[in-house]
Amino acid sequence: MNQHRHFCISHLCLHALLYSRPRQTKRLFQRYGDAKLIWNLPLATLAQELRMETEKLNILKSEIEKREMRFKADSISQDFKLISYADETYPHVLRNIFDPPAFLWMQHKLPLQAQKCVAIVGSRRASKWALDFTYRLSVELSERGVCVISGLAYGIDIAAHKGALFADASTVAVLGSGLKKMYPHSHAKLAEEIAHKGAVISEFPLEMDANPWQFPQRNRIVSALADGVIVIEAAQKSGSLITADFALQQGKEMMVAPGRAGEKECAGSNALLREGAVLIESADDVFEALSWQSELDVQKVEKKQKYKLESLFTVEDFAVKEKLALHQASLVLMEKIIAGEIEECTGGLFKCR
Repeated sequence: MNQHRHFCISHLCLHALLYSRPRQTKRLFQRYGDAKLIWNLPLATLAQELRMETEKLNILKSEIEKREMRFKADSISQDFKLISYADETYPHVLRNIFDPPAFLWMQHKLPLQAQKCVAIVGSRRASKWALDFTYRLSVELSERGVCVISGLAYGIDIAAHKGALFADASTVAVLGSGLKKMYPHSHAKLAEEIAHKGAVISEFPLEMDANPWQFPQRNRIVSALADGVIVIEAAQKSGSLITADFALQQGKEMMVAPGRAGEKECAGSNALLREGAVLIESADDVFEALSWQSELDVQKVEKKQKYKLESLFTVEDFAVKEKLALHQASLVLMEKIIAGEIEECTGGLFKCR
């Protein structure tokens, strides 16, 4: 228990020191590799690494230690897990960005391994059309095996999460506050549902209230976790456009649902379209933009491969290959010709399309 408590204290203290300094995270962990080692570096060394005055750092460390030493390892619910940049469970997609978070608090487990992921962001004051479109799109994507990522804010974010939950699929909410200081508080119940199906995560300390500067900072995580970002209704000065900027810096595909001409709430998203973002109106458009095969497409390919023979074959070849009687093979071939899977050629020959 003591070792576990000490391990947690080291993580918590370093987390409290680094959560607002993400750009220095990668260098520190790559150089020293361990949270405990970084926290216990000689004061002058750590001050130099963080580009801080030694005296100022000493005061800050003392304050953090006093606060965090009151922490009891067994006082945190098992629902919450703290992982560092050095941990094996840290999302690999975050390691590659310019300023990865030093730590992540998680409620449940990130469902991102070998899964297609898209981020859906947009206006907090979205139109009814935009909310309905977002919900339908999220349902369609979720039903086709895609994990939807968003920020649990009002408007588009909530519609995206609810669509995924309706489809009984995983979804990830990235917060701009601590997990124990849910913002907005009215979404706490929905966050519990999300955690049950997917995960709720934050780079900020558990008890940290939401502050305006935290939301732009968390947006880089939203885009980094996804294969592509979809913007639905965004004004010219919008947090969604900050997410879009991060997505472009990270090499992600930018997709936008077209908004009404002349509407302020659509001016930013429509500008993204003029700059070359992919226009999307359905889940099919998203799959095409990201060069994905849907589960349905995969099943068709597998089914086609099952019947693949030589380039040209006879009904007898087909009967032998599929271990069917000749009359059964003829019926199956006819069904596949009608379905467009097999083409009938001249001379009693057939070929797969």
